[in-house]
Amino acid sequence: MGTVSSSCSHLIGNRYVGDLDIPTIYEYWVLFQLLNFLRDRWGDPVETAPLVSTSATAADVPDGFRASYRNGAVLRFQAEIPSYSRLVLRPDFSLNRNGRLLLLDAKYRKTGGEGALYGNDGEAFGQGTFQSDDLIKMHAYRDALPGAVGAWAIYPGSSTRTFESKEGIKVGALALCPGAARANQMVLEELGQQLAWFLDA
Repeated sequence: MGTVSSSCSHLIGNRYVGDLDIPTIYEYWVLFQLLNFLRDRWGDPVETAPLVSTSATAADVPDGFRASYRNGAVLRFQAEIPSYSRLVLRPDFSLNRNGRLLLLDAKYRKTGGEGALYGNDGEAFGQGTFQSDDLIKMHAYRDALPGAVGAWAIYPGSSTRTFESKEGIKVGALALCPGAARANQMVLEELGQQLAWFLDA
């Protein structure tokens, strides 16, 4: 299995989570990036569930974790959301405000098998672009979930893109890579613009 920056190996306090697979560690890292990003803009959550559940041998973030903010937005981690067809979907991150949904999904694993990870196919980790399958999944979330107005894949690459329909619906990909602080700041500024659009609509 591939390797990831050391910033992904100590995600939950001082507890080592190296026994988790890399895509799961990346999901947790993205969650903490989002929580810090939202805190800087909206302040601390006014209500939150415990972020980490621990046992004698493991630490993880419970599915359905949520953080509520003063502006009425609620961030949820791997919450189950019923679709129009009554199938239940579970994007990694969903931001809900007044019935509108902004969806984000961490993508460390590529299509093509269990070992197909970003950085495992000859390109340098943190380089390269998103896969078309990543965008297809974002279209599926956007089309299937009531209230969804935008959906972005988050992956450890270098290309960030947002596509907007004539109706103002958005899908895209955000490149967030552990260890790339300067590049990540630029991507978070793009996310900030999308959040402003989400809140103002």
